[in-house]
Amino acid sequence: MNLPNYFLADLPPEATLTLTMIGEACQTLKRNRERYLAHRSTQNLIHVISSLAKSWLEPHYPFRKLALEQGPAVTGFSTQTLANGLDAFFNELTRENLQALLEQDLGPVRPNSWRTSAPAVCPIPRCSASCSECWSDRPNS
Repeated sequence: MNLPNYFLADLPPEATLTLTMIGEACQTLKRNRERYLAHRSTQNLIHVISSLAKSWLEPHYPFRKLALEQGPAVTGFSTQTLANGLDAFFNELTRENLQALLEQDLGPVRPNSWRTSAPAVCPIPRCSASCSECWSDRPNS
């Protein structure tokens, strides 16, 4: 399997990061957000991530096979250790756990609410409380 190099992490170890390179990466992230993520609802993204996690748990999933075939030589970990790590990680990315994580950070997510379309910013200058505490009484937009 030949994978494309889309990320700064894919650069060779000898590569030097420059301000231009990081700026271009940031612009690419912004464009990709607009193109691929901005139109999706929070619930849709939760579904996509949890479905992808289920795929990584399948023994014949191509990327899992690739990680287990090539991973030991790159990381120094055994195939079994890598498999256990993949299972432990991807078993946690369930719809319920992702929803709980969002609610922990943002409070209850209501359909068509302000929390599903924009990041929460505390309305109180220099507030030390979490956004869910500050915004708990805000009505739906």
